[in-house]
Amino acid sequence: MKKKTLAQIFFLIIIVVLVFFIYNKYFSDKKLKNSTKIKQIKKEPGDKKKSNIVYNIKYTSYNSNGGKYIVTADRGKIFNKDKNLTLMENVNATIVFKETAPINFRSNEAVYNNMNYTTEFYGDVLMTYMEHDIKSDKLSLNFSKNLATISNNVFYKNLNTSLKADRIRVNLLTKDTKIYMKDKSNKIKVISKN
Repeated sequence: MKKKTLAQIFFLIIIVVLVFFIYNKYFSDKKLKNSTKIKQIKKEPGDKKKSNIVYNIKYTSYNSNGGKYIVTADRGKIFNKDKNLTLMENVNATIVFKETAPINFRSNEAVYNNMNYTTEFYGDVLMTYMEHDIKSDKLSLNFSKNLATISNNVFYKNLNTSLKADRIRVNLLTKDTKIYMKDKSNKIKVISKN
């Protein structure tokens, strides 16, 4: 009777271990297509009241289109009311899609949401892609939808053309671009060099 009970306990443990491994491999939320990883966050030394200040921030996110989004900042503050939002200073970001050149972003400040991967860049914003440069005061980036909306004092420049507009919307995956003016009676100012 003792051998029979030990055998049953042994098989029960094996079944529990197998169920655990199968669950972790196939059903766990760890393998979502949209994921984010926080790397290299250091809290400010000293005062506990400033524990939401972090230095050398790096967020890495992936989307379902195979894109990779990396955001780095010198310093940041995690919001007390919403722990998913980080206000960052001296921000650099890069988006890389398979078989295309990277898209780079730079700004004085940004607010990054680590739940939906949106970023609001503010102050001396620069977006660069190959020979294309777009400067503005604000850029809203939705990485999950592959969209960037550039607004407020928008200035676009490439090798032969420069223009001023109120808003530019870019599909980051296809690079399709729409240029807008808030007041439809105003015209987009284009300067072409030959």
